[in-house]
Amino acid sequence: TLNYGDGRKYEGDFHANLRSGQGTMDWPDGRRYVGAWKEGKQHGKGIMIENGKVVQDGSWAHGQFYKAEKVKPKLKKKLMN
Repeated sequence: TLNYGDGRKYEGDFHANLRSGQGTMDWPDGRRYVGAWKEGKQHGKGIMIENGKVVQDGSWAHGQFYKAEKVKPKLKKKLMN
């Protein structure tokens, strides 16, 4: 777990001291990203949750949401917990 001074909290995998692999980032405003990371940024399949609802569901590249697609229900259930 890594707690940032601005209130963000990351739990997950690291590689070379960067967020990499699978992880969860929580922001102080209630947003949560759950999914794949690469070189410190969201990259791969993931979901963004706001106010308990999925607002972005699909693929991310270099920290940006770029392709809406449904994450498989079983994976989504796992990510939401």
